[in-house]
Amino acid sequence: MGGWIGTLIGGLSVVSFYGTGHKVLFWISVTATILIFWSWGIMHNFAMKSAKFRWDLARKIMIHEERPIQEIEEMDRTPIPITSADLDAVPDMLAIFNFFANVVGAGLLVCGIILRLI
Repeated sequence: MGGWIGTLIGGLSVVSFYGTGHKVLFWISVTATILIFWSWGIMHNFAMKSAKFRWDLARKIMIHEERPIQEIEEMDRTPIPITSADLDAVPDMLAIFNFFANVVGAGLLVCGIILRLI
């Protein structure tokens, strides 16, 4: 959910500069929004890879324990949840990059709103 909020804020910053004549700030906000969305997606991929590994391991254990096939099929139908342990798989530098991209996007939104009001 948090990635959508950052992307939305970045998108609103783009809209706030559109048509104001501040082309440099407009393109900086476009770039920031792209970087917010991109880094969020990469972080999601790291977390999903960790969650999938954990899920596959649990499934192999169920097979090894000779659990009923219905129980294994029920597990196959459930979505793979991302837990807080999976978030540890995200590299710190990527999370810091995403944080600063979000800060830039939010700052540009504030600047854009101020420019619109003046």
